[in-house]
Amino acid sequence: MMLKIKIDAHALPLNRLYPTNASGRRFLSKEGANYKRLVQIATRDAYLDQGFSFNSESQYITTEFFFYTPKLLTKQGKISKSKADTSNCIKALEDGIFETLGIDDCYNLDVNASVQYSKDPTIIVILRTHLLSAKFDTSYH
Repeated sequence: MMLKIKIDAHALPLNRLYPTNASGRRFLSKEGANYKRLVQIATRDAYLDQGFSFNSESQYITTEFFFYTPKLLTKQGKISKSKADTSNCIKALEDGIFETLGIDDCYNLDVNASVQYSKDPTIIVILRTHLLSAKFDTSYH
């Protein structure tokens, strides 16, 4: 089973989602709350439109993240340091998506991500379910 989620936004890294206050504690920023809400709405809409089922007893999940951003390259054609750090963006998305679906993200065993140039900032996330028996020999457990 597959679920494709489209989010029309720039990727938000974890550090902007949960900045640190003066006392050293992390908190959900206003920008982070808005982003998380956007991810949750896109996930819910995709779920309602496409359906998605998962059985934690017999399945695991693989996830592909496609980040489309106008900030990929500088005017000199080099990779921009101002674009969001991909791995931090993955965690922020993964938390919002799996929380919305009511699935523990520990079942997400394979993650692939790519960053590509686009004038329109967009994030595409594809979740797929797979049988555990196809990946692991469970006779050892």
